[in-house]
Amino acid sequence: MKATVIGFGKLGKSLALKLEEKGKLYVIVSKHYKNLPENQKFPNKNIKVLETINELKELSDVVFITTTDNEIPLVSNEIARIFGNRTKGKAIIHCSGIYSDSILSELEEYGAITASAHPLQTFYEFSPNIFDEIFWIVQTKHFAKIQEIVESVGGTAIQVDFDDRTRSIYHASAVVASNFLNLLLLFAKKLISQTNLPPKILVPLVKQTIENNLKHFDDVDFTPLTGPIIRGDFQTIEKHLNALEQHKEMQEIYSLLFNALKGVINVKANQKTN
Repeated sequence: MKATVIGFGKLGKSLALKLEEKGKLYVIVSKHYKNLPENQKFPNKNIKVLETINELKELSDVVFITTTDNEIPLVSNEIARIFGNRTKGKAIIHCSGIYSDSILSELEEYGAITASAHPLQTFYEFSPNIFDEIFWIVQTKHFAKIQEIVESVGGTAIQVDFDDRTRSIYHASAVVASNFLNLLLLFAKKLISQTNLPPKILVPLVKQTIENNLKHFDDVDFTPLTGPIIRGDFQTIEKHLNALEQHKEMQEIYSLLFNALKGVINVKANQKTN
């Protein structure tokens, strides 16, 4: 199997590096590649990087589309326009979490093996094991073939048949687990920086909190809450808010988070009494 990667963002670059490591990378296509700083370009200069799909002389066995979500239909249309019936039997996979395989329907009509395969991982920077043992959420009419491709880069494929609403909820869960968690940690660092203490002293607390959550992660109603909110020490919360009076944005965020957490506690209390 040889694979083409179209798009060279964080996911595209990580996937290209993984495919190269496995000896499966054929070519990279990226219209922005030439504008990248040298230290962000692909390290193996023997791998060909093309600027447009039109420069491809042929399609490889597998094509991964790792562009922005908005560009996926444009890439699909371009592949269909240039290669038409020559896409028959080729696996063409987009890696967006928000779109199903139907966005590649034009290629499916030409006989391509189309799929949506979203790697449930964060790709801030590449590490050799970043694809190992992660789950790919796959929507396709050709699951066995896509499963084989996913497993070839170390992943586990999970087949779904989402409608648009369910897919959006799924993708939102991934954003909350990654981006929103990053936001909370950034907020904690910003707060402690007001005390002149180094943010790294929060690391053991963060690690233990994550570990407590992971122990019970299959229980969708469980959260290992501690601290003043669970004790009902609302005067302590008031002191926190008063201390942030000169930092209105932080105060507003803290207040919103407090009210959200208070709502969770109230729900749990009601469940116990019913």
